[in-house]
Amino acid sequence: MKKTKLFLLALISLCFCITGVKAEEVTAKIGDNEYNTLDAAIEEAKDGDVIELINDASIETTIAINNSITINGNNKTITISKLPSDDGRLSISSNVTLNNVTVDHANDNDNQNVWSVYMSSTGVLNLNDSTYTLRIHGLYASPEATINLNNSKLIAKDMTYTAFMQGDVEDKYAYINLFNNSLLKISDISNSSAGNGTNWFDITADNSHISVTDCARQGLVGGRLELKNGSTADYSGNEIGFTLYELDYVIVNEGTTLNINNNSSVGIWQYGGEVRIKDNGTLNMTGNGFGRGLDSVGKYNGATINIANYYGNAKVVFEDNATVKINNNYTRGITNRGEVYVGSMTEIMNNGLVTIDGKMIPQYGGGIYNTGIMTISKNVKLYNNHARLAGDDIYNIGTVTFSNVGEDWILDDCEHKINGWYDDAENSRWEAHDKDNLHIDLVEGGEYTSVTENGEIAGALAIKAAHDNIGKVVINYLDSDSNKLAEEVTATGEVGSEYTTVKKDFDGYTFIMVEGPTSGEYDFDTIYVTYYYDKNTGTGDIMPPQTGFEPSTINNNRVEVITLYKKED
Repeated sequence: MKKTKLFLLALISLCFCITGVKAEEVTAKIGDNEYNTLDAAIEEAKDGDVIELINDASIETTIAINNSITINGNNKTITISKLPSDDGRLSISSNVTLNNVTVDHANDNDNQNVWSVYMSSTGVLNLNDSTYTLRIHGLYASPEATINLNNSKLIAKDMTYTAFMQGDVEDKYAYINLFNNSLLKISDISNSSAGNGTNWFDITADNSHISVTDCARQGLVGGRLELKNGSTADYSGNEIGFTLYELDYVIVNEGTTLNINNNSSVGIWQYGGEVRIKDNGTLNMTGNGFGRGLDSVGKYNGATINIANYYGNAKVVFEDNATVKINNNYTRGITNRGEVYVGSMTEIMNNGLVTIDGKMIPQYGGGIYNTGIMTISKNVKLYNNHARLAGDDIYNIGTVTFSNVGEDWILDDCEHKINGWYDDAENSRWEAHDKDNLHIDLVEGGEYTSVTENGEIAGALAIKAAHDNIGKVVINYLDSDSNKLAEEVTATGEVGSEYTTVKKDFDGYTFIMVEGPTSGEYDFDTIYVTYYYDKNTGTGDIMPPQTGFEPSTINNNRVEVITLYKKED
């Protein structure tokens, strides 16, 4: 028995000597073939092979994956160590699938010209139930390269350059597709000259999420973005939220949300292409344009949405049932040089907040600055914006169409009710409170064009949602049950002038009390005066109650005797 055991041990040792692999060092397998490094397994993998990870693995050399392979991670981790100083990287030119694996580029190479991953135009990277993290260096993709995420995370952080760069071909794209609760997360891109999130990628999120924050430059440059099926995207805290160019688009579909908040300059800077927030989609844009150093005039150019037509007219559509909030941005809400439709559920409020030494920066149009074509539909909330020079809410030197103000708008300058659009031109700003400098010129809603047929500016339209200086007194006469005894009376007069109301007499009623000041001065707020009356009670002849008998038919002399008998026991 002892000799048999010794023979088996010798046989096992001989087998391992032949393969050159010890059991405890096996890292990966392809079929029955075992490898003590993942590099070796990838190097030998043929088209269609499946690599099974047995233990955590590392890649320490430049790897070029030219065959379509699958790596089943089995909940293991792949660490990609420091790359060579010049051209070391993971190169993908085939269809590579990673299942249930964590990949971490633990890269401490300071050479910003080195990319951690390079994908050729035929490269496809599929992540299923996996997490892929890039550090320091990002991913460079040729046009048509594709990354697919299924219930997976693609993370880029602490970058010294752009996180995801496509090869500068403006009419072609590389692709990032997110499905099934996947996440694309980019943060802390430090290069001030080229620290972008993504350049020229076509990104589609389907029931997934995108977060791009703290980029020293733009969060998204060029390319396309579409959100579907409950997806969210957050481009916040960057130097610029978006920079988009010709032929590109941003589409926010029903049930999805796009947040573009607290970017140092522009929220969306659009050259051509289209931005569309569809019905029941949501766009939130707040706190953009405050600048990382207010000494740079370029920072002040940053509005929330800047649509320029250097490469053709950009088109922006906020559909009528889309929830769009463009509030509390520092320079203004919208700068338009293209074409914009503002749907009925849009808010453009409290924009135009940047100050220097306590003064607002020189700017026109705190809510909207329009040199293109803009249509503002009914029920848009467009008020309480501020501009230093002219047009607190709208400054137009293009073509603009707008409706009347809302019923419940309150002016934050004075907390009085807004009742119309008023001229707010440079050197002639709206003023209804200073009796010595009144300027109250009503502007009706409609279409206004400030451009002549030959393209010259014929005159700017600068307006503010505000109020006049006409006060109102509303007088009612009611009984004690609040029924009207007379039609309501409305009196108007210039604020500060005197008014007097009259107590009326009504037949059958007695005056009992009055609510409100019966006389005084007209104010910006409506004054209500109500006189109350009580109905009089009568004191004449009283009719007897009706018995059903005529008095003449009653015989008062007749007495009818009724005798009662009690039976004895």
